[in-house]
Amino acid sequence: MKHRSILGCALSTAVVLLAGNAVQAQHHHGSRHYQPRAGSRYVVRGNNNRGGTYYCHNNGYYYNAGGRDVRVEYGGFSHVDELASRLESLANSFCLEIYYNYDRNPDFDETYREAYEILEIAKYIHEEEHHGHRDEIAKEVDRLDNLFHHVENEVAHWRPNRGHHHHHGHLSKKDELLEDMESVIHHLMHDVGVKPRNARGYDRDRDDDYAPRPNNLRPDFGNLPSGS
Repeated sequence: MKHRSILGCALSTAVVLLAGNAVQAQHHHGSRHYQPRAGSRYVVRGNNNRGGTYYCHNNGYYYNAGGRDVRVEYGGFSHVDELASRLESLANSFCLEIYYNYDRNPDFDETYREAYEILEIAKYIHEEEHHGHRDEIAKEVDRLDNLFHHVENEVAHWRPNRGHHHHHGHLSKKDELLEDMESVIHHLMHDVGVKPRNARGYDRDRDDDYAPRPNNLRPDFGNLPSGS
């Protein structure tokens, strides 16, 4: 009888553990395959190790974990820790990708230094968030946006080293990482309360329809006589 009791307890424990694992797996599966609303932008998908999904829809920023959409407050500093951690991971992967597969492109050394600086800034933001230094974080996030877009422009036409290929019609790993980094940076800026700027330096939120001013315009541009 004693052996039967022990066996019965063991079987009951095994059933409970299996049921718990099934629920946990279902939760992770749902998080990994969660689809934001149609038309969403800057999607940062969650996975088993990195919590929920971030996305932007109709100028609103949202976070979904466990099937519930929560609007992220502008400047609320509610997700800095997670976003900085994700950016650190992505920036590290990007640095490894270009270091091993794109090092024969023009201006590689300078561009790699700037890409590595993005990694360092992400680490710094992660550390500063634990100390509550919000002004310093906002300053670095603003610098991060400009630095990222400069790197993005520099590597846009880079070719992989010979022997490193990707399937035609699909984004390269380099471009996929850039896309993911840009999305994380946008959510990080919103959470910190910093307005996004593009690589040319004008404020996107101010006027999307106004053409950006070109570099190196003639001093008399805009004061030309009529008919010229």
